[in-house]
Amino acid sequence: MIFTDGTNNDQSLISYKVRVAPSDALSGTENTSFLSTTGSSANFLHVDGSVASISESGAANIAGFTTDYDNDIRSGNTGYAGTGTASDMGADDMRVLQRLPWLLQLTLHRIQPLYLVSILLGMTTQQVKPDLLFLVR
Repeated sequence: MIFTDGTNNDQSLISYKVRVAPSDALSGTENTSFLSTTGSSANFLHVDGSVASISESGAANIAGFTTDYDNDIRSGNTGYAGTGTASDMGADDMRVLQRLPWLLQLTLHRIQPLYLVSILLGMTTQQVKPDLLFLVR
């Protein structure tokens, strides 16, 4: 279960995003790789920049939030020295080698006796053509 408010029960991120659109359009899910999960480490909960992530440059710059949780300057703010094109999603603004696409849309069309499956992956919500299109029985 991704979300429930007592009335709506979203079993997947896609169903949640469809219901609340356009809010949370850039939400994604992944098993984030951290440099350390030990509280005493200087790298505690720092995202591992050597592992591609959907959170890299995946957020909007929010006025008043110019630094991350350990005072690294976020993209779009004075003094930012990174290469990201936008703020990173989450509390840690990291330096990641590459950004992964996420599932924007999954469409299933019934064409007797087959199904046409369209999968749209994207780096932004501006993508307009399917990345994968196939038929299944």
